[in-house]
Amino acid sequence: MEPPIPVEIATIERQASEASKRGERVTAIWLQEQVMDWVNTHLPRIHPYRAECLTVLNKPMKRCEYYVNYQVMIRNMIPIFPWFFRN
Repeated sequence: MEPPIPVEIATIERQASEASKRGERVTAIWLQEQVMDWVNTHLPRIHPYRAECLTVLNKPMKRCEYYVNYQVMIRNMIPIFPWFFRN
């Protein structure tokens, strides 16, 4: 059984999303990377919350042109959403 998402992690994710909406991309990425550290440690590779976190991380990374990290993130999303990446 998977652990529940801690309140602290959900709070950090919400702060990252809000920072991204305000245009504070570097802050948003830094916060969301903290969430991803927890996700990578505690959740299986294919998990809905992982997909949600990667989606939150996607927006500021794409806008900041973190191209290499963005490609790695997309590769991590493929197993979660295989239907989305099919031609």
